Amino acid sequence: MCGIAGWLSFEEDVREKRDALEAMSGTLANRGPDGRGMYITPSAGLAHRRLAVVDIAGGRQPMRTPQVSAWLVMLGVWMERFHVELV
Repeated sequence: MCGIAGWLSFEEDVREKRDALEAMSGTLANRGPDGRGMYITPSAGLAHRRLAVVDIAGGRQPMRTPQVSAWLVMLGVWMERFHVELV
């Protein structure tokens, strides 16, 4: 099990809500005792709790794209070995 939490607001600065996001993450501690992560911008905050099952060293979240244009948190396993072909 893992847990995710988030906050989105276009009216308030989410960075000022860090304590609330930390508390939200804290309620998920039993779902993900092996790791935690957080990313906050003025309009959005993402939190993740992790239960390490696979990729123990490399599965930290939130994750970002190589260009740092997008951040995400997710539940589940990211399997790089899957190959998708678009026809």
